[in-house]
Amino acid sequence: MTLDNPAAVSYGSEMDVFVRGMDNAIWKKTWNGSVWSGWDSLGGNMLGSPSAVSYGSELDVFARGNNNAIWKDTWNGASWSGWNSLGGAMSGSPAAVKYSSEMDVFVKGSDGCLWKDTWNGSSWSGFSSLGGTLAGDPSPVAFGSELDVFIRSSVDAYVWKIAWNGSSWSGWNALGGTYAGNPVGLAFGSEMDVYVRGNDGALWKDTWNGSSWSGFNSLGGVVVGDPAAIQYNSEMDVYVWGTTGAIWKQTWNGSSWSGWNPFVLSSLSSCARLLAPLLPAFQEIGLIGIDEACSRLAGTGIRNISTIKPLPNGSWCHAHVIRNLNAFHPLLLECHNPRIAQRVAKKERAGVKMCLLTKGRKQSFFQ
Repeated sequence: MTLDNPAAVSYGSEMDVFVRGMDNAIWKKTWNGSVWSGWDSLGGNMLGSPSAVSYGSELDVFARGNNNAIWKDTWNGASWSGWNSLGGAMSGSPAAVKYSSEMDVFVKGSDGCLWKDTWNGSSWSGFSSLGGTLAGDPSPVAFGSELDVFIRSSVDAYVWKIAWNGSSWSGWNALGGTYAGNPVGLAFGSEMDVYVRGNDGALWKDTWNGSSWSGFNSLGGVVVGDPAAIQYNSEMDVYVWGTTGAIWKQTWNGSSWSGWNPFVLSSLSSCARLLAPLLPAFQEIGLIGIDEACSRLAGTGIRNISTIKPLPNGSWCHAHVIRNLNAFHPLLLECHNPRIAQRVAKKERAGVKMCLLTKGRKQSFFQ
């Protein structure tokens, strides 16, 4: 698969992950509650990252084609429609969102403005411009009765917002700051948060409490790329790439932030699969399998991704996601204790499949 960001969506009792493949087709993998399917191609000749949204009984996937038009493929519960063009001349990846009874698709046009197409349940409105000066891809958020779209400006690098109140658009309003990445919005309870990578490399956050913005505050860290944010029960988790390729997480428990912590795997157990809450952030890690000398994604046949590295600095087994042109975000396993590495290798030679569980969070993320 490519290095483009995948799209994850919950649909009925399933969860689906979409990503652009090296052949430029869109590929899909489905979690049915107990096992992952293999990768299935939806075809197409696409550019950039896809976006997926669950709308009523349908599942819709959007992507920018090699002709720069936006294309859509729809699952009706039994079969895919095939790719259909929504038209347009775009320069970015689409971002789709369900809002009330509508479905909206936002995308950066070839003119650098924000463009929108709306499905009202029976027909598409056609693309219309909302203006703006986009440096990257937009982030739409359905928040109460409003629909908010966040962008980073190509003119001043500020984060800007435009809001739909159900009858009209607000016009563009600056949230301020000068930032290096694309903003990511998330509705969390009665609040709405916007996260973005600053010019200092740290992650910054602005919060809307229903009446006013807090102003941007730094959450620290040294971040590479854009963040991913997700609500999990009463918590809010934000994930970022670190400069070493590791994924780092910070959690809001409703009153305070945890501080940055690496995604650490520490205990060996029988095979387990990651459940839904981690998927959007970790971009489909899948089953964590180990063979004698290498870590890999179990069930994919991918091997020789990275050698297990025994390190003399403790007993932790630390795993982080690395980007790899030949595989979809495989795991690099670093065993910090040589005895653990030897024990795993011995059991693997005996034909025992070994998997890893997250320290202290087994019930939350694994079954």
